[in-house]
Amino acid sequence: MNVIQSSGQAARDILFIQGAGPEVHDTWDVHLVEGLRRELGPSYEVRYPRMPDEADPGVRTWGPVIARELAALRPAPLLPVTRSAARCCYACSRKRPHHRLPGSC
Repeated sequence: MNVIQSSGQAARDILFIQGAGPEVHDTWDVHLVEGLRRELGPSYEVRYPRMPDEADPGVRTWGPVIARELAALRPAPLLPVTRSAARCCYACSRKRPHHRLPGSC
C-alpha cells in the first residue's frame, strides 16, 4: 500500500515488530503502535504484522513474516524492533541480500 502525503510525497514506512510473549501483539505493543501512528501522523505508514506463535520468536517461526514485510517496504524504512525481533530481522536480511538492512554486515 502506498500512502501519499498531502505534499504529494510517499509516506515513510515504519515496520514495528512486536515483542515476544503470549498476547503481546494485542495487549502490550499495540499501545506503542497506536501512539506512533497518532504522534507521527500521515507522513509515516506504521506496519504492525502479527507474528505467529508469539512466544517463540525464532527465525523459523517469525522469519517468513519478517522477510515478507521487509520485501514490501519502500526505500529508507525505519525498523524499531525489540531484542528478539532484531535477531530475526538481522537473520532474514543476511539470508536475502536484496533485503539487506542499512547498517547490517
